[in-house]
Amino acid sequence: GRGLSPVILRLPVVYGPWSFWSSYPMGQFRRGRVLLPDGGGICPAIYVDDAVRAIVAGSQFAGKAGAMTCLVSGPDSVTWKRFYEEHAKASLAQPAEIRMVPKEDILAWYRFNNPGRIRQIWEMRQEARVVMRIPGARLLLGFLRQVWRVLKNRGKTNEGGRLAETDMETPNKPDVWPDPAHLELMASHSTLVCNVAADTIGFRPSVSFAEGMEKTRAWMKWARLG
Repeated sequence: GRGLSPVILRLPVVYGPWSFWSSYPMGQFRRGRVLLPDGGGICPAIYVDDAVRAIVAGSQFAGKAGAMTCLVSGPDSVTWKRFYEEHAKASLAQPAEIRMVPKEDILAWYRFNNPGRIRQIWEMRQEARVVMRIPGARLLLGFLRQVWRVLKNRGKTNEGGRLAETDMETPNKPDVWPDPAHLELMASHSTLVCNVAADTIGFRPSVSFAEGMEKTRAWMKWARLG
């Protein structure tokens, strides 16, 4: 309406050095065994250098035509399983574990654990930091945690009064469930084609997934994320 002619780029999963989608899986591996939705979901991955090239190409083209929107993608189609497996190769402290789980089981786990309440608590983390500065707050939190452990384990003992093995969590490998916000993305089989970006602004991805992950793992080793 004001005579602008912008180029809008819809970027997919950008991975590589300093990327959320590369540091996030490594954080999950440190927490335990990563669970992913089964079914061969497609990860629309693009290496960060290609993403930057697309932005540069779009900025140089902006203003030469009317407003336009371009989908941007990498040169390869990879599954989320392979995406996580390639990141897992950088895990040095202990072997990273990945397990594929039916989407229905993940949704059932969400319903059981009330993710809406969990998300509300997560969004209140800044307020929680302020509360923790109150004298005695940390002692009270420690006491409440002890009470929770007692209540959690009550009724889970066998005849000898010990916890049944099936109810005991493995301390080194707890299950790490996918974030509710990522489930539909990880279960989707949609693929992106950047024909419009190639024909209009002249962008074509040049970094293969194998090359991008080799560079990403080198950065992880340097940043000690493994």
